[in-house]
Amino acid sequence: MGSTESSKNAKRKSSFDDLPLETVFDILLKLPVKSIIRSTLVNKTWHSIITNPNFISAHIQRSRSCCDESAMLLVPFTGSLENYCSLVSTDTSSLIQKYEIPFTRRSLEPFYASLHGLVLFSSRSELYLWNPSLRTHRALVTSNPFDKRSYRRSTRILLAGLGFHKPTNDYRVVMAFSGVDEKGKVYEEVAPRAGIYSLREHAWKELKNSKVPRLIREDETYVDGRFYWLGTMLLPETYDGWYLNSLPYRPDPEQLRILSFNFDTEEFGELLKLPDEVSSCVGQATEFRLMEFEGSLCVCVSDIKYDSGGQLFYIWSMRSENGVISWSLRFRFLLKVRAARPLNITKSGSLIIESFGDYSNWSTRILISCNLKSMHDRDIGIFKFEEYAENSSISTVDTHFMESLVMYEGDQKSLLKSAE
Repeated sequence: MGSTESSKNAKRKSSFDDLPLETVFDILLKLPVKSIIRSTLVNKTWHSIITNPNFISAHIQRSRSCCDESAMLLVPFTGSLENYCSLVSTDTSSLIQKYEIPFTRRSLEPFYASLHGLVLFSSRSELYLWNPSLRTHRALVTSNPFDKRSYRRSTRILLAGLGFHKPTNDYRVVMAFSGVDEKGKVYEEVAPRAGIYSLREHAWKELKNSKVPRLIREDETYVDGRFYWLGTMLLPETYDGWYLNSLPYRPDPEQLRILSFNFDTEEFGELLKLPDEVSSCVGQATEFRLMEFEGSLCVCVSDIKYDSGGQLFYIWSMRSENGVISWSLRFRFLLKVRAARPLNITKSGSLIIESFGDYSNWSTRILISCNLKSMHDRDIGIFKFEEYAENSSISTVDTHFMESLVMYEGDQKSLLKSAE
């Protein structure tokens, strides 16, 4: 009798239900987001594991360490014919995934930031948080968030940034904006107002006495708990009523400043000047970009050298030690390209550059990957594909994008839809 029971038990097929929860946890972590989404419907145990904040955090950490360093997200200009972002491989010049942008971007001067698979899009009057992997988004601002009587046209977003608040394990958005108060007075006449949004609490709070300076924004990036903006100080004579003068201008490196926001202390930092050497190396056609490389804030400066038929690129890295800021020149090199602009640096240390080849023929543009260690550059070949026709227009490339479960809210229907 006993031998019969033993044989039955031996013949019984094992299943995932027999595995320890820790093992199931580790297996699920290794799945792509779409497979994880489908797995929420297998049983209640798996659903409980996947929806646990600890699992989502662990998945982020694994994605950061195991993500494809050759992948980058192409982000189109708001005026582009495309309303999607494209994840492409710089190694194979192939399309990995297309993500349709689920909202209308109204402004030609968009803000873009991303962190752990979460994307922030901002225009002059609207803010959106978007997780392309989950196909979920939130509209954060359509008017002054602190005054329900305000209309959309009475608020203009000057600065926006996305970051992580370590003490509460919360993603947050900081915003500085202008507007008109109940007496019709322009906020900017004193200082722009600032607020911070909590993804966990799904709520805004105003930052009192924030003392946000007025900047004409050039670029921005996030580095290790701080968000940085590069811009030129806005002078009172540039006002036209409360609306900013948006005439094109060439930034003077002597006037450019870097503003930071610390997400842990919720404070804006002092304005920083660019390295002193920048002014001596720039000419009439200069591009400035903020980038993150090896955990440090970097400033990339490019300048056309007409006499050499190429373009010079400089990359300075910032270091802060005991409150003292210092800059060091990390890279300086000449590329035989014309009308080029730097876009970003990959994790593996390649500068991504968009080159238009000829000022009069924009259809000849290419994306170049320049390895900063070997100084070897090559055409990535992205624009050879139908998805990137000559009418396509890139705002920036996100070299740190990854799949994640941030902003997952446990709605099985929406999850299944994103897993299709």
